[in-house]
Amino acid sequence: MSKFTIRIKPKEGECLTSFLYRLANENECKMPNLIEKIKMPGKRRGSKYTIPTLVFSPLDNYNMSKLSSFTGLAEKQLLGHTIHPYHLKFTHAINLLNREWETQYRRFCPCCLEEKNYFKLIWQVKELEICLVHKVKLRHFCHKCNYLLPFADSITVLNKQCPKCEAFLTTGIKTENKSTTYLKDQQRKYEDWIYLLSKDIDSGIYHSLDEYLTLTYLYFISTQENIKDIPIPRFRGFYNTLINSIKTKKKNKDRSVTPLNLLRTLRHYDVRVQNFFQLKVPENFLNSSIVEAQGKLGKCLAPWCTCFGKSTSMKRAKLHRSSLRFSDISICTRCNVAYGFERNTKEWKNIDGLIKIFEDLNGNLEVDLDINKLLKNKGEVSEFQGNYLLGYLWNYYNSTININMYISKEKQEQLKDLVSKTKNIPHLKSMAIKKYGWDTLEFFCIYHSNEVKSHIYFGLKETRTQKTIDNRTGKVRKYINYLLENDIEITIDEVCNGIGCSVRTLSESGLNKLIFQMKEKQGEEERILIQKEKYRNIIETYLKECLELGKQPNCREIYSLLGLTHATFKKNHPDVYGFMKKEVDIINSKLHDKMIEGYKRSCKRSIEKIVKSGDRLSYIHILTKAGLGSDYCRRYKKLRVFVDNEISRYKDL
Repeated sequence: MSKFTIRIKPKEGECLTSFLYRLANENECKMPNLIEKIKMPGKRRGSKYTIPTLVFSPLDNYNMSKLSSFTGLAEKQLLGHTIHPYHLKFTHAINLLNREWETQYRRFCPCCLEEKNYFKLIWQVKELEICLVHKVKLRHFCHKCNYLLPFADSITVLNKQCPKCEAFLTTGIKTENKSTTYLKDQQRKYEDWIYLLSKDIDSGIYHSLDEYLTLTYLYFISTQENIKDIPIPRFRGFYNTLINSIKTKKKNKDRSVTPLNLLRTLRHYDVRVQNFFQLKVPENFLNSSIVEAQGKLGKCLAPWCTCFGKSTSMKRAKLHRSSLRFSDISICTRCNVAYGFERNTKEWKNIDGLIKIFEDLNGNLEVDLDINKLLKNKGEVSEFQGNYLLGYLWNYYNSTININMYISKEKQEQLKDLVSKTKNIPHLKSMAIKKYGWDTLEFFCIYHSNEVKSHIYFGLKETRTQKTIDNRTGKVRKYINYLLENDIEITIDEVCNGIGCSVRTLSESGLNKLIFQMKEKQGEEERILIQKEKYRNIIETYLKECLELGKQPNCREIYSLLGLTHATFKKNHPDVYGFMKKEVDIINSKLHDKMIEGYKRSCKRSIEKIVKSGDRLSYIHILTKAGLGSDYCRRYKKLRVFVDNEISRYKDL
């Protein structure tokens, strides 16, 4: 299968499986065959298990680019007929699908099915009970025999019939009188779910979708009244855990805004889902006590900095928290001084010690930086602190400091390499002195250089993460090679167990694709081996028949049975071609020996008759009476030797 020759387009709101059933039927293709072509390696076999996942988790289970090439439709268009847009709004809700969606049975409106002849995706939402157009209750069973209609069934989708009793699903319609309140409630739910199945949202400045949902939800609640009396089960506990998740920055599935909690809250306040996602969280809320330091950068506290008392030069650092005292770390890009938001005092503090050393030497934080005074009082602090400050001053005020030193790029790279192994400054200094022979002052001059400090503040985490990923990738490749060598099936679970990590860890490292690629390679190798074995069986069966019938093998007949030409067979399967040639030679040898044995028996009977008649024994007499050609003894050496031995034996008698 390369492409469908007959192209049809999906209808508005149509479920992807409904469209693919129709498309496959138009092209006389079976749905299970299509599923096997686009399914990701290692996924559960059997169409009835895999077809629902095509709608509810397509990217995890199917190669959508391959499906796009088959159908001629863009990937984005295909995903628009699945619940993928819903996933983009709730990335963590994949394990909660059964609460909101009917994933086992096919739901439908019999009137819409009669008119439009396809199944809509939105019908699978459990809380949508009726069709708003016809005011008819949605079904997921046959009205005649009450058979629950499976989600993956061609009879249901193509013929609109019950696969058990063959009753048409578009009959047996019952109309019910619904109250205005009920219809309004259903109308509102339809609007919410139509938006949830629409295009993706923009999470704006936030680091993740979870953070965006959490902050927007907290802001929404803060604008409401009497939140203590909200009649939603366990609301207070959920609200408190959300606030705590912001303060501690700990991710947990129980501290996420799930669709269930969001919809409950919005419907209590009679707010549309679309309006919620369009909310803009103001900056004053981000700076409020609820969110604490989230979104804040603090102000520069270094009196010698040109941005002293301002936040314009502050930038959030990407390095790990230096201690449990601080929830955030910000760096002044003008003077390279680091600050952290202290949990207990709720204030910004200098965490790299530079301001404290300055205060000890200068005696006052209110005056400008006096380099000469600081150098003069350098003995008032420890040697470590003195050199620490001097290295910093040399980098940013070296025009006023008489230190003859040259810091090369090579030295900076050497220190950056050591930094990736430890963030403890005394330990780092000891390692550098021991490995490169630097003195303490030279180390701190290199350490405070903008190249190294930028790496520590903004690049170290990515470097460590990348090294971890590279290390993990090496382990995965090594273990996959082990599986290939031992002919063990490659699966994600098998690889995770082999290298001792979780499926989530592999996914976050982006190694799922590598495993899928190797799985496809293994699958291709397995397919080739199966094909080769099939060719061998065909060849062996043919040669066995030739041996039984005493028929000489014909290679052309073999190529015809294999469905290959001589050139293709020899090029693509040289090992099987060699096997065929060897077996044909063996069969020909056996047939030749069998033929010679027959000639020998004929000649022996001929010799016995000639001896009884008293005629002279000669090749011509013997071969003629045996019904053989006069040149057979010349052509077949074994026959001539046999005849000579028989003639000698009778002459001796």
